[in-house]
Amino acid sequence: MSAMTFSGRWPAATAAVAVALGLGLALGIAATTELKAEAHMDPYADPDTTWVLETLNEAPFEAPVTMTFPEPGRIAGKATCNTYAGPMEATFPDFQTGMLMTTRMACPEMDLERSFLTTLATMTEAEVTDSALVLSNGKGGQMVFVKGE
Repeated sequence: MSAMTFSGRWPAATAAVAVALGLGLALGIAATTELKAEAHMDPYADPDTTWVLETLNEAPFEAPVTMTFPEPGRIAGKATCNTYAGPMEATFPDFQTGMLMTTRMACPEMDLERSFLTTLATMTEAEVTDSALVLSNGKGGQMVFVKGE
């Protein structure tokens, strides 16, 4: 049997493996950094923020409506008259609520409340800016919430 010598060079296969491992490590670090950045912007992850509806389909919404994400996988808030709560069935930036439960008080603003809840059920995407949460559905529907005080 003869001994192999490499004359100070790596065989091509070893070099290819080293490059692949280095590339894999770099991609892993980049993906982790991106996930951390997304998590920081995730409005669903902040139970202390109350979002207040400002516009519905680009028209000012004249009644008080709030939305919170009290714990992972949950949505809650106050519609114009009744409170609502239920599951979130998507993770940011997707948006999809499950069946929402509401209290059953009758109020003068029931048409506005019905409009809010019906539109909320159609939203499929979420976008966050410094001070706003914008929900949309890809069909022209849009809800803009601002951070409450």
